[in-house]
Amino acid sequence: LNPKIFIWFVAIYSQFMSVDNDVIFNTFLILTAGIIDVVWYIILTFLVTSSTALEFIKNKSILIQKIIGGTFIIIGALLLLQILI
Repeated sequence: LNPKIFIWFVAIYSQFMSVDNDVIFNTFLILTAGIIDVVWYIILTFLVTSSTALEFIKNKSILIQKIIGGTFIIIGALLLLQILI
């Protein structure tokens, strides 16, 4: 139900879908993408919510915050540099 996913589907699959295509082919395209997405999000949810992952995130939260903060600072500096040049 994420609108970004819908936009991505429209952008990618509109190139392959056509009125001239068979209905079964278009349905196959939609089902393939949908099934892959559902399976990926289920796997990702299980991995992230496992006790091992939660313990890792708790133990490394300061390091994770420093890495993410540093990444944002670098991105911000690059954007500022791009504006100034």
